Amino acid sequence: MFEVNDRAVNYILYEYKLMHQIYQSKENVADAYAHAGFNYGNIRWEKLPNEEIGKLGRRIAFAEIAQRYYDLQYSFDNGRAEIERQYPFIREAFQLLGFQEIRRLRSRKAVEEALLQAKLADKPSRSEMFGLLSQVIEIGRFYLTADLRAICEQFHLSKIKDLREWYNIKSGTKRINGVPRNGYWIRSLIV
Repeated sequence: MFEVNDRAVNYILYEYKLMHQIYQSKENVADAYAHAGFNYGNIRWEKLPNEEIGKLGRRIAFAEIAQRYYDLQYSFDNGRAEIERQYPFIREAFQLLGFQEIRRLRSRKAVEEALLQAKLADKPSRSEMFGLLSQVIEIGRFYLTADLRAICEQFHLSKIKDLREWYNIKSGTKRINGVPRNGYWIRSLIV
């Protein structure tokens, strides 16, 4: 058993309060530091708009973090590495699940579960899947809905709309043997 010094506990709690508090003025910050026994020099004071103050108290949703990670993919900023440090599974999740699926799932827990299921199912990664899909799907061709649905099932895609991650597709009709048939046109690749 060890003894807890009340003064040390109070000091730690007070320091925590100082680090996570929004002050009304520069003088209030100086008073709080002086009361805590801290030495301070020049205090930089910035007045934040009310909408920014509201953002400080809330946790950032995982969906916003995933969007920021996706936006930084071609950036030389260090932000992507910071996100990977905080969420070590995120790179693998983007490779196996893809951005559209992560955006659909929204929460960290749901993404981690889907990643685990993808690993267990031994599904190909999104880049590998594109290579396999490009062998089966031709650009500029019309596919009947049933045929395209069968292709999606073959690649463990739940909907035809999931192909929009790689292809620009448009639903439409085409006459086959004089009978109008519903299906999809594969218009182009999405780069």
